[in-house]
Amino acid sequence: MDLAARLVSGRGNIMIRFNPVFILMAAASLCSSGAAQPVQGDLVLSKFEYLSTTTDIYTVTWPAPTLKTLYTRTWKPGPLLTAYGNRFVYYAHLDKVSSLGISTKVTSISDNVSDYELDQDGTLMACDLDHKKPCLLRISGTMVATFCTLSTVHRFLHPICRDGDTGNWVVGTGNGGLLRVDRVTGDVTTIHSRPGVGISGVDFLPRTGDFAVIRDGYPSKEIAVIDRTGTVLHSLTGLSLGCLTVNHRTGRIFAAGLKTVHEFSSDLNIVNTRTYPIGGSLAQFYYLDIWDDRNVSVTASGEPATRAQVDLCFFQSRSQPYVVALSLSQRPGIAFGPDNVLNLAPDLLFLITAGGALPWWTEGFAGTLSSDQGTAIASFTIPIGLPPGTCIHVGAVAVNPAFPDGLDVGNVACVQVQ
Repeated sequence: MDLAARLVSGRGNIMIRFNPVFILMAAASLCSSGAAQPVQGDLVLSKFEYLSTTTDIYTVTWPAPTLKTLYTRTWKPGPLLTAYGNRFVYYAHLDKVSSLGISTKVTSISDNVSDYELDQDGTLMACDLDHKKPCLLRISGTMVATFCTLSTVHRFLHPICRDGDTGNWVVGTGNGGLLRVDRVTGDVTTIHSRPGVGISGVDFLPRTGDFAVIRDGYPSKEIAVIDRTGTVLHSLTGLSLGCLTVNHRTGRIFAAGLKTVHEFSSDLNIVNTRTYPIGGSLAQFYYLDIWDDRNVSVTASGEPATRAQVDLCFFQSRSQPYVVALSLSQRPGIAFGPDNVLNLAPDLLFLITAGGALPWWTEGFAGTLSSDQGTAIASFTIPIGLPPGTCIHVGAVAVNPAFPDGLDVGNVACVQVQ
């Protein structure tokens, strides 16, 4: 019995009522192909400069030639990650910097932490660089605990991302391993291995299900796209790169190193390159992320019959209508334009949930964003009877004539059913 049948059969004789206003909006959509304050789509970058006493966080409305300084402070550089709700970035060990450049301490964590990623329950996962005890840490509020410890054969753990197809972790190691770590059990499987060549960057490509990685090498580093079986699909050498991120709406890969940022297509053709004056000869970009990649944020345990909360933040679409939908897959996504894709498959679950088509099970799946921050809250119940490991994907769009195709398209979050 498929998911839709499970939902309907478990609810008795329910008439599914579609919002006629949403149907008109959806039909039209599906037929259409402060000075330093970051906005949707901006890159957020941190700087490292050897022997310098300060570090900086920059933003840039790509591909503008000028950086804007979001925050400067005397501290060691560290990981950078757009936070839950899309209104902060997590930085260093461990602070939170707002879009207005206001810093707040979250908790204290080891300087060995090399990268962060968000779990579906709102906690942070972190990689530890300690080569004697490579491990993943789970950070919940101010509490820091070891999630799992890996073999020292991996040397250390550096980058981490979430596999958008399964909800599990994908981790790069200092010994050239690309590993999948089960988010519940901590069990490890190897996706790809090239011993002796460390991995310093990784992110998930939702349009294809592949992974973009940066592999250390001499005399230059390599950027590659590796599929789910571990096969290298594309690779490019000759560039000095140290970090990367993926724009989940456009499918573009951004990578940075030294003072240069590159934009790549998913097959690693260079689309744009910019070099920025960020300090002395020893300065380099250390981490980067994209400001809009958490504007659909989910908090969910994944346990059946529990409620999953969806926090929306579409700042540039304040007071505009929005719709939320669920799907069992991110592919094929719904392409409103070539660089404007909602990474939700238009399957049966999408059709019966888009805009709140299942009242009593979904709430707030259509409405109007707030006038101050462009926020809204939706929720849905994790269905009973789904096999553990099933993934429910959550996405949203705001209807805004100022955006391409009249739609402000959000990211897609993944909820793994327990």
